Amino acid sequence: MSDDFGNEFFNLMDLIRSDPMALALARDTTGPGLDVSSQFNYVIGLAGRLVQNGIILYLPPGRYRLPHNTAEPNPRTRYELPENVQLYLCQGALLRPELNVDLIIRGSLRAGKYQVFGYERDVPSGIAGVTTAPQGR
Repeated sequence: MSDDFGNEFFNLMDLIRSDPMALALARDTTGPGLDVSSQFNYVIGLAGRLVQNGIILYLPPGRYRLPHNTAEPNPRTRYELPENVQLYLCQGALLRPELNVDLIIRGSLRAGKYQVFGYERDVPSGIAGVTTAPQGR
C-alpha cells in the first residue's frame, strides 16, 4: 500500500518492525494491544519539522494502545497530532487510549464506517445494563 504514496506515508508497523514481538502484540485480539506511544511521539515531532509537507500515519489491522505516562507529573498524558498529520485507520485497526490519555487530532481522520477507537471496560460481573464511558478522551 505504501507504493501508492510518496515519502509522506508512514506505516505504523514499518516504524516498529525492529521489535520482533510488535506484530504479535498488535494482532492479539484479546490483549490490550501494542504500545505505540513512542511511534506517535516520533510522528508528532517529525510533523513539527515538516511544516509545508503533510504526513499520513497509517495504522494497519491490529490493536494499538496509547498508554498513560505515569512518570509525568501531569495527571493526564496528551498526544496531539498537528494539522499536517492525517491519521489513517484501515478496517481492523483499533486505537485504544488508556485512562487519563487525551488524543487530540488537529488534522484529519481517515476511516470507513467501522469502529476505530476502543477502550477497556470495567463492568462488574452479574450486573445487567451497566454502561461505561471510554477511558481516554
